[in-house]
Amino acid sequence: MKVTDPDILTRLIRERLPDNWGERVVRIDGDTILMSLPWNDEFAGAETWGESSRPVVSGPLVMGIADTAMYGCCLASAGQDSVPVIVTVTTTFLSPFANRGIDAVATIVRGGRRIFHLRCELSHDSEMTPRAICLATYAIRRSS
Repeated sequence: MKVTDPDILTRLIRERLPDNWGERVVRIDGDTILMSLPWNDEFAGAETWGESSRPVVSGPLVMGIADTAMYGCCLASAGQDSVPVIVTVTTTFLSPFANRGIDAVATIVRGGRRIFHLRCELSHDSEMTPRAICLATYAIRRSS
């Protein structure tokens, strides 16, 4: 049975995934979810971006929020008894992230019974232009 309540999906993600940074599901709309991650100073490294004084936001953190959003999207669509397992992922960074919250919009591009192909666009709070795009494939297993 599909998960349609953002609060329930947020709880399921937090229970199942070991590393949580405070991300939450804001909206579920069919095969698309919006996940939001509020800013935390721990997300920035010691390096600065180019000639600016802005710290570089951790790339693995950005990839992690994309993975979490796509996992949640699979879970919402395949149901609570599913176990989404990442098979492949490609991340393209388009522009640097600033010290602001990150939004991830994950969409199932194509889904079957056992394989889902997803796209996730990452941007800052309410920005329309993505700063990173992830494409991934997940295998869907059933819990026993």
